[in-house]
Amino acid sequence: MIKMNDLKNTYHNMSIDDLCLQFKISKNGLKQQEAINRLNVFGKNTLPTSKQLTAVVLLVRQFANPLVYILLFAIVLSFAMKHFSDGIIISLVVLVSGIVGFIQEFKANKALNELNSIISYRARVLRNGALKIIDQADIVPGDIIDICSGDIIPADARLITAHNLRISEAVLTGESIPSKKFIEELPLETSLADRDNMVFQGTAVSEGAGRAIVVATGANTEMGKIASMLRDAEDIVTPLQKQISSFSKWLSVFLVFVNVLIFVIGLFLGRPFFEMFMISVVVVVSAVPEGLVPAMSIVLALGMQKLIKKKGLVRKIISAETLGAVSVICTDKTGTLTEGEMSVESIITANEIFKVVKEPIDKKMCHTTKVAMKICVISNNAILDSNKSANAEMCVMGNATDKTMLQAGGYYGISREELEFQEKRLHEIPFSSESKIMATLHETDSLENVIYVKGAPEKILPLSKKILVEKNEIDLDANRIKEILKIIDELTNLGQRVIVVAYRRTKNNSISYKDLNKLVYVGLVVIKDKIRISAKKSIKLCQKAGVRVVMITGDHANTALSIANEVGITAHAKQVLTGQEIDDLTDEELQKRIKRTFIYARVEPRHKLKIVTFLQQNGEVVAMTGDGVNDAPALKKADIGIAMGNGTHVAKEVADLVLLDSSFMTIVEAIKQGRITFANIRKVVVYLFTDCFQEMVIIGTAVLAGWPLPILPVQVLWIKLIESPLPATSLSFEDSNHDVFLDKPRGQSAKLLTGDLKINIAFYAIVMDFIALSMFYFYWKNTDDISRARTLMFVALGMSTLFNIYNIRSLGESVFKVNPFKNKFLVIATIVGFLLFLLAVYSKFMNEILQTVPLSAKDWMMIFLYACLSLLVFETGKRITKFRISS
Repeated sequence: MIKMNDLKNTYHNMSIDDLCLQFKISKNGLKQQEAINRLNVFGKNTLPTSKQLTAVVLLVRQFANPLVYILLFAIVLSFAMKHFSDGIIISLVVLVSGIVGFIQEFKANKALNELNSIISYRARVLRNGALKIIDQADIVPGDIIDICSGDIIPADARLITAHNLRISEAVLTGESIPSKKFIEELPLETSLADRDNMVFQGTAVSEGAGRAIVVATGANTEMGKIASMLRDAEDIVTPLQKQISSFSKWLSVFLVFVNVLIFVIGLFLGRPFFEMFMISVVVVVSAVPEGLVPAMSIVLALGMQKLIKKKGLVRKIISAETLGAVSVICTDKTGTLTEGEMSVESIITANEIFKVVKEPIDKKMCHTTKVAMKICVISNNAILDSNKSANAEMCVMGNATDKTMLQAGGYYGISREELEFQEKRLHEIPFSSESKIMATLHETDSLENVIYVKGAPEKILPLSKKILVEKNEIDLDANRIKEILKIIDELTNLGQRVIVVAYRRTKNNSISYKDLNKLVYVGLVVIKDKIRISAKKSIKLCQKAGVRVVMITGDHANTALSIANEVGITAHAKQVLTGQEIDDLTDEELQKRIKRTFIYARVEPRHKLKIVTFLQQNGEVVAMTGDGVNDAPALKKADIGIAMGNGTHVAKEVADLVLLDSSFMTIVEAIKQGRITFANIRKVVVYLFTDCFQEMVIIGTAVLAGWPLPILPVQVLWIKLIESPLPATSLSFEDSNHDVFLDKPRGQSAKLLTGDLKINIAFYAIVMDFIALSMFYFYWKNTDDISRARTLMFVALGMSTLFNIYNIRSLGESVFKVNPFKNKFLVIATIVGFLLFLLAVYSKFMNEILQTVPLSAKDWMMIFLYACLSLLVFETGKRITKFRISS
């Protein structure tokens, strides 16, 4: 029995005989009993998966917030001092906020689960000398697997036979062009992407057939190693979470300091211990912005909902804001910037360079190009779905080259069925990896038949003696061959595939390789992985927003550089870094190079993880896009992992954002919405803390002056119930008043409350509190009616809060320049708030609960004058600090 320790990642360097000895197998494969024994030792051939969060854990996680901890402390204090109404109200606020966050994340996870379809794969295995079909999970090291076109490779394996075998390894290496496979040994230092005598779990067979010895299963496969890396990568803490944590710690320290100060001063002034303890509770209740948590949850939830309408599924509610902080996007190439499918880009003949487009307006092409297109379609074995039209996208059979050529002909109304009706196919030489040529013999109306040929330039050019120039066949001399070879070199250096098409006439009714001579060269068919239509525009908008876009791909450097420049990631050769170069650089050198690198080529999963890590260490907020399993570790490590909707299950499982339409443009919308979301959260914070700070100053000043409390705890809570659910939430519906793409990314160091905002809040609180305390003192001393004075103070503070929110919604400009009726939700919230204050003042039931008394018309004039002053005072604060913010 082989041991786990014997399994080393050197199989590409071993001979087939040594491999059979290593795994103790014969050409007949494993015996069934031996396979069962190995299954018991190595376990099932399944990838490690992370545990799914249960609904209970998801709900509990909503309350893991430092701000919530402060609210819980306030709840305990309220119940301990028998302020049951206070405790119940704050408890309801915390519960509602948690439920809102839970519902949004639960819905996102449910949507993702519906998006992913779980497929159970089967595999053909040679056991006891016969082929058997078994579950992929039951494959063991040493099994000989049989593979052919269309199969998904079930495990990592070393090839022992390969017949025209090509494997699409984009999900693992990022390489868009299928890799040609062979069985010869390779040098030990060969990189993963170049191990062409190996096949890897999860990759797809594009064409051909072969057999291979399984060398690794489950967690030991390359896919399994990536899955293990996912578990090692820690979940990133978002910039907003850092801000909330820091902000909550600062608030906690500040509240403790203020409470201790007020408590000590009160005792020093001779106030009773119990009274001072009660006042401390009032200060905590008044200062803690319990409305912040539910308001933030609603802002983030609305951001999620808006993105879903734009085809962006946000899996974690907190990520709705982090998107706006992104400063660098690390984007995969295949399937992200490109469509992930090969297509004919152009046909180059002696007469023209003809660009092939999907929906041509002008279908005119010269005679030579028509012949070239005809050869592409008629010398072709791909089959279109019978339910589709000639220009259909869906091919149900055929290799990638035949498929894309048949589709190209379909764009111009050229059908193989019609061509073969006119020129019946008599014979065929199928394509093989050895000959690199496909030829078909067709019957014509003339005395001679015709052979249409397509294949690799190095194979067909030496067999060509003539060249078609419009309708004339002239000699293919050395100068013309030199020109053709120069064009081919330029195209291949750009990562494009080049196929030569040719023909010759013959009187034979069958053909062999010896008939493929004296060919008439027609032209070059250029094939490439097409750029996504929206990619260029999307990248331009990202750059406008100050977001740096870098490409990370498994392709060669020249290919990557060409694609990057085509989509708008302007770069030169010195701004390209390969995986090998990353390995050769020290950490210090790499950290410097990363700052000026725009393209990373020939990289492996570990390189992607390293790139993201170093970018984060440089202070960047990093978004990583991808669709393959190879992208998953970096997706998890990044501040925002963005997976394509048509990507692998593993990639979508770890991503923060899933692009349901796989469009890069959705990332642009996500950044825009993220910036608006952060601006709205900031407005909520400023709004709530302006009010909380104001109330705390009023209560603290009254204690220091030896006055009775100007406002009671239950009245404070009534104000908070009015200001938090509706007005604060209405800020969630604010849209940007300017182009957010003109702003620079705020990065990791952005603060919810900047120095300017703190000054503005303090200025507003000091001025408005001085006026409010003066009003209270005047009414208290002149009327000797403490209830009336408190009622006036209670309503005045509440109404000024409703007025001041119009200042907050226009932080970036004057309140007098913004349409006050633009946000209908805010207008409704203001009206409802005013009605609730009327209820508090004129309802006998509420008079008893809130300890209020009815006010006169003269009192209301004073209240409205005070509320209007709030607009002028905060506006003055804006001008003093000259604060500017995205609004």
